[in-house]
Amino acid sequence: MPSHCISIRNPDEQMPKAIQDGFASILELRFYDADSVDHLGPQQAIKRVPEPRDVRGVIEFVNRTKAKATGYVIHCWEGISRSPAIALGVLYLLLGSEEAAAKALRRVRPTARPLTRIVELFDQVLGSHLSAINDKIRKDRLVALKREIEGDAAADEFLQKMSREMKDSDPTWRK
Repeated sequence: MPSHCISIRNPDEQMPKAIQDGFASILELRFYDADSVDHLGPQQAIKRVPEPRDVRGVIEFVNRTKAKATGYVIHCWEGISRSPAIALGVLYLLLGSEEAAAKALRRVRPTARPLTRIVELFDQVLGSHLSAINDKIRKDRLVALKREIEGDAAADEFLQKMSREMKDSDPTWRK
């Protein structure tokens, strides 16, 4: 049973009781699932996206706890973007290899599409090359979506639309 948790929530959300009571130690992160404040709507009163201090906090938490941790749970509401990005960085810290981290992430979360900003922040702080790995993870996910709907007359149109939306919402998206 994992003993440690990194809980990611929007700035205005409370931590679920099950998370509060379930771990020896919890790191709380509060930011929206967005690469830039420009991507936040008017309903988000607190304009908070991931910052270098969030990634440094994750690194310090893992380094401080890895000798006694029996494992880590990385919690967020959907598990598609923020938590896989943090998980990619944590796996890199624990495994020491970008490729091994990507392989482990794909095994536990094949639908992951890690948030670009968080991965870039890990690269800035650690001097890693996780962004190149993340580009491949995100592209592979698009290919998998296409395969899931292959045979559907709208498959190519759907893939093109998804690619445009990802590019529009994420200026760092690379074809």
